[in-house]
Amino acid sequence: MRILPLDGANTIGGSKIFVEDDEFRVMLDFGTNFHELNKYYEEYLKPRPNCGILDYLEMGILPDVRNIYRDDLLHAGVRLEGPEIERLDAVLISHAHVDHMGALGFIDYKVPVITTLMSATIMKAMQDSGNFEPGSDGVYAKLREPVECHGNVVLNTRNGIMPGRDFEIADCKPTDEFEEFWRFHPSSLKKAARKSLEPGKLLAHQCGVKYRACPVDHSIKGACGFILEGTNGSIIYTGDIRLHGIHGEKTEEFVRNARTADPAVLIIEGTSIGQASNEFVSESDVQSHARQLISEMEHELVISDFGPRNIERLEIFKSIAVEFDRQIVVTSKDAYLLHAMHIADPTVPEPGEDIRIYNSPRSRYENWEEWTLFERYPDHCVNPSDIRDSPGSYILAFSFWDMKNLIDIKPEKGHYIYSSSEAHSEEQEIDFKRLQNWLTRFNIKKYGFDFDVYGKPTFPKGLHASGHASEEDLAKIIERIEPETIIPVHTEHPEWFVENFQGSYKIVIPEKMKWIEI
Repeated sequence: MRILPLDGANTIGGSKIFVEDDEFRVMLDFGTNFHELNKYYEEYLKPRPNCGILDYLEMGILPDVRNIYRDDLLHAGVRLEGPEIERLDAVLISHAHVDHMGALGFIDYKVPVITTLMSATIMKAMQDSGNFEPGSDGVYAKLREPVECHGNVVLNTRNGIMPGRDFEIADCKPTDEFEEFWRFHPSSLKKAARKSLEPGKLLAHQCGVKYRACPVDHSIKGACGFILEGTNGSIIYTGDIRLHGIHGEKTEEFVRNARTADPAVLIIEGTSIGQASNEFVSESDVQSHARQLISEMEHELVISDFGPRNIERLEIFKSIAVEFDRQIVVTSKDAYLLHAMHIADPTVPEPGEDIRIYNSPRSRYENWEEWTLFERYPDHCVNPSDIRDSPGSYILAFSFWDMKNLIDIKPEKGHYIYSSSEAHSEEQEIDFKRLQNWLTRFNIKKYGFDFDVYGKPTFPKGLHASGHASEEDLAKIIERIEPETIIPVHTEHPEWFVENFQGSYKIVIPEKMKWIEI
């Protein structure tokens, strides 16, 4: 048994971990490394989409390994000289955050994915409603063709077929309604559609990998940890995990299963190392604090920003909205996502009487957007004038990127509650400064973030419940599982594991592109 960290060692995000055993060859996650990406690129300076994987490879954003990437993204100018992965049976996706699955579209489409039904749902909904970026087409491919045309490039093919990747659903049997969603693509709504989807198969334990996918608590639905049955014991992979969330009992059950699985190796995240345990608050604490704030905002506009795809936080603000005779307003993209998630799990709320969809002025609608607004939910939309006329009737689920809608709403005043679960990055600091400018411009008071004397954003306690386990809870997880070897990933402080557990367990600090023999 041996492990090759392709990425995600000594950094947060970009998890890509290859595991080789006598019985299987699998990848644990294949996410976007935003730390490396943002070293060189930003909104208006991006990797060139007509160069395949070249820019990502040359700038260290994708690992230099052979035999895993899509052929149609490899033009003659790409030189892969790193380790050769002779076989890849599957990519195991722990959850649908981009830093864990955002680079999946670079992987050969013959390689299936193993994940939960909810994660598969979120991934497809994101691709259906998202803008195309190289690597983002992980569920179905936008095929390219390597050519020599003023240099080596890859171009869109004239073939209108979008081939889908096979997905093995790890936790349940898909319903007929889900299978219909899996076959659906918004472009099919047009009579003269130029593209058509050939969906991948939905498999049931056919990849030949012995594993268990165990639900865990995180800041996104569908998250799981994996227990891989190896020749010399099990490999436990936590993905992203916490104990202090609404469903901490899921993580507890995962830990119990891992403990009884002869755990040889524990690959565990450490995102929150360095944060004091008393800084952590529960989702119920967030709800209590937000409820108190909103109770004092009668007749005034409220905007709540709780990060993408955090449906549990949406449900918290929805319950507060109902209590104070308001309605949640989501973007059309969030509405499409809610529709898809409702198919996978009927307990997820979809747009209706309590959840409205913001219909912003525009010259044209995307196919998925037109379907969402005018075919699926035509009676549940609100316009800027509706909000302007009755600002106290709504809570807008808007992020920084939705601030432009304030120009049409024209609020006299209001309140902005920042309630994201995840820490910001240094690259986002300018976003908070711009956000403050928008709020000041429209006389909107902020809660949940401020600035220190150096102009860096700070986040007062009370409105943020982290999606990651505290140091204290990480220690509990390790001591309960009792693995032979610990490999810390998704952390900037792997030394913490050495300082606290060396002697009790074998600690291996992973290095990018260096094999770990077990």
